[in-house]
Formats: sequence, C-alpha cells, structure tokens
Amino acid sequence: MKIARFTKRIIAYLIDELIPLAAGIVFLIFSNIYKFGPDAFIYRALLGLLIAYGLVIIFSTLGLYFFNGFTLGGSIIGIRVMHVDGGKIKFKEALLKSILLGVIAFAIINAVYMLVVRTERSVFDRLTDTYVAEYRHALD
Repeated sequence: MKIARFTKRIIAYLIDELIPLAAGIVFLIFSNIYKFGPDAFIYRALLGLLIAYGLVIIFSTLGLYFFNGFTLGGSIIGIRVMHVDGGKIKFKEALLKSILLGVIAFAIINAVYMLVVRTERSVFDRLTDTYVAEYRHALD
C-alpha cells in the first residue's frame, strides 16, 4: 500500500480532534452557566482541555485497535494506520500513538519534522513501528 500524504494525515487529524474539542467546549460552557467545577474560569478551561485530551486518547486508541487502524477522520479521508510488517496494530502501539497525538505540542513538533525532513512517516510512526497508508473502501 502507498504511504498516505501529509495533507491527508493533517485533515484526518483535525477531524479526529474536532469531536473531543467540541466536548471540552461544551463542558466549559455548561460549567460557566451552572457554576460547577473549579471557581476560576482558567481552571474550568484547563479541565475542559483535559477532558478533550482524554477523549482523544480513548477514541483514537479504540479506533486504531478495534477498527483495524481506522479513526473517524482516517475513515472519512481514506487512510489507516498499519504495522510496518503489514499486520494489525497492537493495543500498546495504538495507545502510545494516541497519547502522543493527543498532545498538541507533540503534534506540532511532528508536523514540523515531517515538513523539514520531507518524509511521509512521522516521529510517532517511527516510535510505534507503524505507517499510515492510503486505503480505498469497498464502496469506492
């Protein structure tokens, strides 16, 4: 299979981040309206961000492991994560990749690395011994 292009990976990543980010924003709005959680706005904002980060880890890990390398964004764009030997991604690899992708600073470093080195395999791919491949659905 062909390694997925950087632009497709970024679009899939943004789609994967939107749902957890929306949940964090909803938490922030409701915590301000109903005054639950910490008293200061900044603490509620950080708590909302932590909720979003936790959801990114959960959804990405479950998607990568149980749906054969697909996340929601990857499924929409037509890319999936695969082990370099062609096998199914292991739970430990899915969890590590999700934890690293969930941290926005790591994602920015990863994007800069891919642009500077001009590679289609990210730091996360190399750490987890995986790659992201283009994939056509049966409906195409």
